[in-house]
Amino acid sequence: MKTYAKDSTAEAVVLYDFADYSYTFQDNIPVVAYNFHKRIKILKKSGLERGTMTIPFRFESSLERQELVRNIKGMTYNLENGTVQITELTSKSIFEEKTSNNTREMKIIFPQVKEGSVIDLSYSIESPLWYFLRNWSFQQDIPVAWSGIKATIPGYFDFKLTYFGYHPFAIKEVKEGKSVFITRVTPLGEEIKDPYLAYHFAMKDLPALRPDDFMTTVEDYRSSIDFELARTVFPTTGERIYSVTYKDLTKTLLEESNYGVAIRKFGKTAKKIAAEILAKAASKDSMAIIGAAYDFVRNTVNWNGENRIVVTSKLDQIYEKKQGTSTEINLILVAVLNELGFDSNPVLLSTRAHGKVLTEIALIDRFNYSVAHIMVNGKDFLLDASDRYVKMNMLPKRCLNERGWLVSKNPKWVSLAPNGRKQSTIELVFDIAEDQQLKGYFTETFYGYGSSERKAEIDEEGSEKYIEKLKAQFTQFENPSFSLKESESGDARLHCKTTINEAYSIAGDRIFMQPLLWKAQSKNPFMQSERRYPVDFGYGIQETIMARYTIPQNYTVESLPTYMNIYLPNNKGKYLFMIKAENGVIELTSQLLIAKSVFSSDEYFELKELFTKMMAKQGEQIVLKKK
Repeated sequence: MKTYAKDSTAEAVVLYDFADYSYTFQDNIPVVAYNFHKRIKILKKSGLERGTMTIPFRFESSLERQELVRNIKGMTYNLENGTVQITELTSKSIFEEKTSNNTREMKIIFPQVKEGSVIDLSYSIESPLWYFLRNWSFQQDIPVAWSGIKATIPGYFDFKLTYFGYHPFAIKEVKEGKSVFITRVTPLGEEIKDPYLAYHFAMKDLPALRPDDFMTTVEDYRSSIDFELARTVFPTTGERIYSVTYKDLTKTLLEESNYGVAIRKFGKTAKKIAAEILAKAASKDSMAIIGAAYDFVRNTVNWNGENRIVVTSKLDQIYEKKQGTSTEINLILVAVLNELGFDSNPVLLSTRAHGKVLTEIALIDRFNYSVAHIMVNGKDFLLDASDRYVKMNMLPKRCLNERGWLVSKNPKWVSLAPNGRKQSTIELVFDIAEDQQLKGYFTETFYGYGSSERKAEIDEEGSEKYIEKLKAQFTQFENPSFSLKESESGDARLHCKTTINEAYSIAGDRIFMQPLLWKAQSKNPFMQSERRYPVDFGYGIQETIMARYTIPQNYTVESLPTYMNIYLPNNKGKYLFMIKAENGVIELTSQLLIAKSVFSSDEYFELKELFTKMMAKQGEQIVLKKK
């Protein structure tokens, strides 16, 4: 094989990836036995790094929690002059490295790896962590021809299996059986056999899974299986429940010293803050008071960039330091809102980069963030005081991840759908000069998520550096004069007066100019023939461009792009283009609207077509002819 037929761009392909999970009992104590076998074909020079593999494992001083890696065997196969040459892995190519206080990894460097090599690795892990089964990923960042897992689980353990991904199983089997696990005998001296479940799952011809701009985290899309222990029923100790309901989780957090109790202990300081807010309030209107509390907290306590579930120290200390995690800042806001007379509670969520939460299984480690919640006119109202740029009842994009869990006496799921769009309006006003120049200005105003994200970008860079970055980006601008200022409604705005060089082409007595200049869509983000995953924009998008060009007096308009107004079904999006010429002035409007934040894989083709047709239209040119 020189290339992989199903993906000619692949640098390598997993030919075979298999795992076998089973339980053994040593002195009636359960131990998990893992056996792994993987085979990879290297196709390109860029894939040579696949010749180094790692095996992570748990390492602690206590043998009761220490995993053992055994039976590492590896080979490199090369085809040379029609003969297969086999180079075996030696102990000199296996290294043990510490990755954290409790984890280590075996680093394996295969010998004689080159383009065309096949590398083969097998090993086993003996784990005393019987209550934990490793999750299995069928899909990887390179194509996988075959991936499978077998797991034989005694009936003493009740694991919930959760499937992720968008690819079908080639094999999906669950069989029942009986065997001797814990040694026991009947009064007649016969060994007692207990039931077990034998799982066998496999997938084939899996495409490479690579992150793109329209995903949350790649793990939300990876075809995989998670094992979560719900309960155990041992013959000697009886039943023990491990799974936690969301009701249990809520009760635990409300009584947790670093969560619910922390809010209440901050009450004295929160009361002083509330009194200060009320004393300065110009209006006693509820929304005005909520807004004042929101602005006070987010302008007083800086986010340190960390996301955690529980607080790291007392909220009074966080407030004094004026810096904390997202949860710490928002728990302070919850406490202040409560002292102001509102019923405020935290909402647990998982950021987009952290992955989606499971509604069926309550797992605390699936969450990594908290925001503040109140009810306004019977509707959920969410506030994130760790972000200084989003407006009230708008969560930053990192938080727009389907749903969150309200931690209160009346807990429930709360929608994290975006309350607004990413919007921008750009105005281009230029005179067309005869020396391939455009002279004039442009103004770009950002709204909603467009404004908050642009403000964050400007603040991070600093205004001067941000403008210098723009100047470096637009090299065709001659002596640009950039200015940054807010609109009347407080939204971000960029203005620039400039001359644009080489703005159009001349052929004989004609001028050819692309009317949207640098604002034309340069690349279709949806180039795949099909997509199995949803397209997740995070929020809706609206981009409007309005241009006005004054043509030279000695030229006339010969042709203009034609009108276009195309819609996606059910008003999910549209693209509008209209243009006219009158009295020596060309005016046009181009508007892209993506009304939905998430498109299913079934809607992918129509979304791709919208962008394809939009780009074709934006590529059409204005043609001017000399009189």
